[in-house]
Amino acid sequence: MKMQVIIKEIWNRKFLIPLILSVICLVLSFFELTSYNRRMMRLVDVERVLHRKQHKIERIALQELERDGMADLSCKELPEDMVIYKYYNDSLISWSNTFPIINDSYSPGAMFPNYSFFSRNTMLHQSLSGVDGTEQYMNLGSAWYVVRAYSRIDVTIITGVLIQTDFPFSNNFVESRVNKELKLPAHCSIVPLNLDEGFIVFGKDDGVLFTILSDTSMQTYSDSVILRWLAIAFGLLAMLMFYFHNRQVIHALGVIAGLCLMRFLTFTYASSLQTDTLFFSPLLFAGGPLESSLVAMILNTLCVFIGVWVIYHARADLEVIRHKMKRFCRILIDSVIVVFMAGIALLTHHTLKSLTMDSNIVLELYKLDEITWYTILAYVIAALLFLSFFMLLRTLLSINRVRGSTLISGNRLTYLFVFLSATYTILTTGLYGGKKELNLYRVWTQKMSIESDLELEMQLRRVEERIAIDPILSIMIQMEQDHDQILSRIKETYFQDFLQKYQIQITICEPGDVLIVAGMPRPVSCYQFFHNEILRNGTPLAENSRFYNIDNKLGNISYIGVFTYYSYSGSQDLYIELNSRYIKDALGYPSLLSDRSQLDRFKLPYDYSYAKFIDEKLVSNSGKYVYPSRLSIQTRDGFSLRRENGSLHFHYKTANKVLVITRPQRTPLPYLVSLSYLFLFYSLIFTVVLGLLKKKDLHINLPRNSFRRKITFLLVGLLFVALVLMAIGSIGFGLKLYEETNSRQMQDQMNAAKLSLEEYIRFADRSNDPAANVIELMNTINRLSSNIQINVNLYDPHGRLLRSSQPDIFERHLLSARMNSKAFCQLHQSEQPQYIQKERIGSLVYYSMYAPLYNTYGNLVAYINIPYLSGQTDVTRDTSAIVAAIVNLYLLLLLGAVFVSYTFSNQITRPLAELGEKISRLDVTRKPEHIHYSSDDELGMLVKAYNKMADDLNESTRRLTQAEREQAWREMARQIAHEIKNPLTPMRLSIQHLIRLKQEGSPRWLDHFDKIVVSLLEQIEILSNAASEFSNFSRFNTEDPVQVELNELIREQIVLFSNFEHIKIHFESEVDQAPVNVRRTQWVSVLVNLLSNAIQSVEEQSIGVVSIRLADEKESYLISVADNGPGVAPENRHKLFKPNFTTKSSGTGLGLAICRGIVEQYRGDIFYTSSEWGGACFNVRIPKKPVI
Repeated sequence: MKMQVIIKEIWNRKFLIPLILSVICLVLSFFELTSYNRRMMRLVDVERVLHRKQHKIERIALQELERDGMADLSCKELPEDMVIYKYYNDSLISWSNTFPIINDSYSPGAMFPNYSFFSRNTMLHQSLSGVDGTEQYMNLGSAWYVVRAYSRIDVTIITGVLIQTDFPFSNNFVESRVNKELKLPAHCSIVPLNLDEGFIVFGKDDGVLFTILSDTSMQTYSDSVILRWLAIAFGLLAMLMFYFHNRQVIHALGVIAGLCLMRFLTFTYASSLQTDTLFFSPLLFAGGPLESSLVAMILNTLCVFIGVWVIYHARADLEVIRHKMKRFCRILIDSVIVVFMAGIALLTHHTLKSLTMDSNIVLELYKLDEITWYTILAYVIAALLFLSFFMLLRTLLSINRVRGSTLISGNRLTYLFVFLSATYTILTTGLYGGKKELNLYRVWTQKMSIESDLELEMQLRRVEERIAIDPILSIMIQMEQDHDQILSRIKETYFQDFLQKYQIQITICEPGDVLIVAGMPRPVSCYQFFHNEILRNGTPLAENSRFYNIDNKLGNISYIGVFTYYSYSGSQDLYIELNSRYIKDALGYPSLLSDRSQLDRFKLPYDYSYAKFIDEKLVSNSGKYVYPSRLSIQTRDGFSLRRENGSLHFHYKTANKVLVITRPQRTPLPYLVSLSYLFLFYSLIFTVVLGLLKKKDLHINLPRNSFRRKITFLLVGLLFVALVLMAIGSIGFGLKLYEETNSRQMQDQMNAAKLSLEEYIRFADRSNDPAANVIELMNTINRLSSNIQINVNLYDPHGRLLRSSQPDIFERHLLSARMNSKAFCQLHQSEQPQYIQKERIGSLVYYSMYAPLYNTYGNLVAYINIPYLSGQTDVTRDTSAIVAAIVNLYLLLLLGAVFVSYTFSNQITRPLAELGEKISRLDVTRKPEHIHYSSDDELGMLVKAYNKMADDLNESTRRLTQAEREQAWREMARQIAHEIKNPLTPMRLSIQHLIRLKQEGSPRWLDHFDKIVVSLLEQIEILSNAASEFSNFSRFNTEDPVQVELNELIREQIVLFSNFEHIKIHFESEVDQAPVNVRRTQWVSVLVNLLSNAIQSVEEQSIGVVSIRLADEKESYLISVADNGPGVAPENRHKLFKPNFTTKSSGTGLGLAICRGIVEQYRGDIFYTSSEWGGACFNVRIPKKPVI
């Protein structure tokens, strides 16, 4: 028994369970929970995954060794993190996937490195020469692999399992990371072998590979933060559970106080609650002191929402408290609620403004391809704030008992509020989004107007002396080494970090050399050309500096450096030119080469264009917009905004320069799409939350199993399915058209490249023969890349890279110098004429086309590869844009279709619904109403049949009523005659007896006279009461219906019977407001009859109890009048509501019969049950919307 009592007490105080859990989590957060052994087990799992991969690739390698030595590897797909190279006599003959290296020659034991066939100016060691029959952890280009060689006679197979990438820089597409299939914990990193610390990973053959370093403090801190957030969550749950156990205003105020305390503590100890995630990072969001991160904003929103939620739940108690207060206090409570509503409205506006201005979260819902989970979370925050305002509004209306209006009750108010909230959100984010965009324009144009680079100038000052005394550079110039080698030396040694921002050129001049300059009629002296440029436009970086800033009036940043090198044969001048690039934020090789830490300051989104005018002349531009050669409009100094030709132009003028940034002007359609998305999203949030509150404010009134419901669902379903299928078809067609367009464009680029290269390959025996054509071949490839934006890679017949228009991609190990294995397999083994596939560099996905090149003798000379970056656009972004446009369009069509189908189904079913309503309300006592429907279709025939039936029924009813009325009057006359005859007989006999006594002169005449008079008066009273009953009965149906509130009506009748000291009358109501539309006099009579009967049944008891209860039964109200009297005998209960039946010594027996007639007149019900004390209990059920 004690255990049961304890369990019952715990259950009654179950809110203590999450409170205890909260305390436990908080205490545990200050201790280290993850044991050393458990951490080690996680790292052992990494080792097991690696072993599985090693076994898999070993099986493949051994199978290949069993095949013919000259046979190619099978074209079966190998996982992307595995690589296999097959060598025959140290020559690579086949491969599956590639290592990101340039030189893949394999010469075990070689004493000297080989020269790369790809770059003549770079000496590269053979990375794979160190691979042998033991498993090793090796750096190959931009990645680390576990490698091993398997050999048999003249065949060697080298396998590799990717462990991690290790790029020298990072950007939006390229970032170093560990192979995700290894499932390395986030707090760990992989380094080469370290015997002093960390977890040493062994290979499957027990070879020592690498070390995993674990940041134990970071893991412990992360576990502690998680426990503290769990403690906060359990604390909130405990408060809410306690409140739901006691839903009163005082407890709601306690919850609000707890929320304020919790928010104060989380603000004070915010540093102990942060983790290294984007949620806490100011890079995602950074507002004011209370909104330092997105998590802080979420906490603020939750505190406000939960506080309003508990007040909303306590509104009934608040209404009772407010009703008992004085008028001033009631006004004060209303004012406080209004102030809070105003505060939430301001907070909502501030939140939308902060999310727009102070975050990197995309809020444009029409940009489906850019939406992230942070976007959804931001709109959830906004939806909860709007919902908080709505619940406070409902609370204010509830406690003021404002009901009945069609605008502020039911789902109309909710739908209107949701629509207004979505509209306000779109307008606010659009307004502040425009301001944010203008601020960005100001920053961009101000940066673009500055034609100097302080960072580069500091670098130039640091390296100019080193360049001047560089012995290797001096020897290369004196020995007249290849121009490319000298340029490579300067780039890699001195300007490695600026290659993506600046284009570097060199010119070497000896005395007497001349230059051919575009735009000049004759050659000019090399020395004179550069020094005149420096004298006219140059400014030295410092006194005696060799570098000059050049104002070339072209709108870009330019520097020239002058260096002189002396030898026995004379002097030579080296001129180094640095010209800034304009790197647009389009996808492609330049973006891949951009270091995130060295981003170009002129970087713009892909749909923006840029132009610079000097002295009203166009000097530079980029983007799709076509700018005029001269600026025809006058712009004022500073910033200005202009709309023209469907584009938005932002101008910034300073001195003689005008900078213009242009983007396409948006139409109202994207905002309409966003409004549609947001309305649906807010409706979902409101539906979920109000559903938890058991409110059906967004419920569409479609009766279950109704014809209207079936028609509506059928039409909406058919339209929905049709539009979804059309959308899927459109998406498929759009993607197919996009791929076909890409294929055509790739084919055009391939044809253009083949035509340009035809002169150099038609008589060649191999792609780099004859040697005299190599320079011209490279120039042709470079022209294809720069002039018509075609990137070209040439591979020899063995799939080795020979030439590329973008060599930096390979030199930085973003791609392997070997041809893609799938493409090589298709062209070499399957002899396909060309091959197109999707390829990937980091997160960049693009199309790539391959084709063989043949000479005039039909011999294979090379393979040409064109990586198609669609004018340098991303495949994923383009396809996402197509899908987003189609989805946006069909969403609007779907919403319109739902609205039209719902309206159309209503129109179809309106006559049926009206017919059903008229039939349900059909009253034979009244003339039936006709249904008006003008069409001559099947529904029209049904309506006409109903109208005719109604007329016939009305005529039959009239006749029947006339007959019943005559019968009723006859019955009434008989009843009246009976009621009158009963007292008249004793009256007549008494008077006759009195007359006889008087005639006889009896002395008892006077004594009998008094008794007879009293009897006569009593009989006359009976006649008078009977006449009053019949008179009242005749007047009941003459009154007009009015709205009556049942609580007030019951309380009014209780007052009439409250003068009995020994009788206690209790009234209990479960309904705050119970309005019904009835004839007031009739229901006063019903209540008086029931109360009179109850009072009379307990009148003779020492303590009488009468209980009145008003309950809500969904579609009706139930009034119960119970007493502790003797009750009604079972044999008499079936007679209770029949006329003339009574158990009292006096009365006509019409009271309950009249009550029954009144109740049934309203389609209600009256019945008898026994009370809880054994007495009588009369129950009256009246519909909320009675049909009179």
